[in-house]
Amino acid sequence: MSDAVFVYSPALAGFELSPDHPFKPERARLTFEMCGDRGLLTGNGVRVEEFARPEEGLLERWHTAEYITLLERAESGREVDVEMIHHGLGTAENPVFKGVHTYSKLSATASVLAARAAADGGSAFNPCGGFHHAHSDRASGFCYINDAVIAILDLRKRGIRVAYVDIDAHHGDGVQ
Repeated sequence: MSDAVFVYSPALAGFELSPDHPFKPERARLTFEMCGDRGLLTGNGVRVEEFARPEEGLLERWHTAEYITLLERAESGREVDVEMIHHGLGTAENPVFKGVHTYSKLSATASVLAARAAADGGSAFNPCGGFHHAHSDRASGFCYINDAVIAILDLRKRGIRVAYVDIDAHHGDGVQ
């Protein structure tokens, strides 16, 4: 029997899109703690894959160089210009915040690690993923990067066929 893997980075909980934004990355920490408190992260067949650093080069697998440069410029959380807004950064849905580029890389890493665990015959959960609205060149719908596409591309690179089934209440347009 293969492991059930909970993929987690404590760093993800340290980001805040804005004080009044409905999406709260801190929920990843709360989910991790709740699962731990209930004994769901221990025992045979269960493994926590905790990571501190993002895997380099993941965003470049699908996002345009121009867009990644804008995410890097937005990292300070202070700069917003017309070009960023044109690419969905600095809007009410996708505000610029301190660490936005790092957060994006961590989210992509978590999803790729979860996909690899599943590909190895197990099952996996990433509490801070599923950002299926980001396009290759713009943020959309609370999604700065499209970790789903990046994970799919990682699996395809390994020769694995992938069926993407979206069970969200609305269309994952960035994956399409």
